[in-house]
Formats: sequence, structure tokens, C-alpha cells
Amino acid sequence: MFSWITGPDNALVSHDDAHRARREKEDGPMATKTMKLLADLKGNVDAWYDGRIDYDEFGARQRASWDAIRAAGPVIEEQVLRDLRDRLPSPRPAGHEGRS
Repeated sequence: MFSWITGPDNALVSHDDAHRARREKEDGPMATKTMKLLADLKGNVDAWYDGRIDYDEFGARQRASWDAIRAAGPVIEEQVLRDLRDRLPSPRPAGHEGRS
């Protein structure tokens, strides 16, 4: 099925693409908040690995970051968790179908 998306190019796109575009437009502030929270987590880890903070500061920042994630609500928390899970390596080594 196709839907018209109105805009400068009036392009014909699939219904799924139309829905995705509309959802991204509506979720803009939510996506921005999620990306900021993820950047805070990454920045803290980077600061720890670079030696700019000690372990006590690292722990305090992680607690503060996760408190902020939970305070943002369950939808934001799920988005953060989903993004972190998507970055994990595959549980199976490449080229191996299992143990012999």
C-alpha cells in the first residue's frame, strides 16, 4: 500500500515509510533526550578510560545518569536500554555454528 507524503517533493512512499516519518517527527524531543542520556553514559565511560576521573567519580556519575534515565520515564528508559543492547556483540563467535 502506498500513501502520499506531502512536502516539497510530494513523493509517493510506502505506508510503513509514511508512518515511520510521522513517528520520527512526533518523537523528535524524545529521541533528543534519549541521545543526550546515551551521550552522558558514553562520556562518563570515556572519561574513566582516559583517566580523567577516578573510580569513585565514575560510580557517582553512573548513578546520576541512571537516575536521570529512570526519571525520564519508561519509554525513554526502554529506548536507552534497546540502544545499549543493540550495541552488544553477537553472543556467537562469527563462523561458528556451535560447539562440537
